[in-house]
Amino acid sequence: AFAAEDFAWRARAHPTDAGIRFDFCEALYRTGRTREAIAEFQFSVKDHKRKTSSLLRLGECFRKESQFDLAVKQYERALEELPTMTETKKAVLYAKGDLHEKMGQLAEGKKSWDELYEADVNYRDIAKRIEALNKKIESPGSTSAPA
Repeated sequence: AFAAEDFAWRARAHPTDAGIRFDFCEALYRTGRTREAIAEFQFSVKDHKRKTSSLLRLGECFRKESQFDLAVKQYERALEELPTMTETKKAVLYAKGDLHEKMGQLAEGKKSWDELYEADVNYRDIAKRIEALNKKIESPGSTSAPA
């Protein structure tokens, strides 16, 4: 909580310093103050340097608030800003695929994870996650057909 309060003070003292505002967002997120973090990340999205990281975190905040459609929208906005494969893009693809899977949108999840797997087969546990997802898609009771 100290870090969040410290960054809040800094953000008020330097309202135009995008770096301090982003650090404040991160502190709010890390301390579980999700709703406050959403408002701050919505502001930090305006900073081109931190836009994609802010969109990723904004998606994670909406996910924590069970606003899944809004989370997916933020992930998609982040992907539009990331034409080449970067660590941030990998994180966004992973998060988007994971959320689609949890929402029962298996084909959409597979699309995100396939793009990630194609670029980096060793990213986190992506190989195991794709294997498990493929089994779900192939099972007779699956409600989502592969793309």
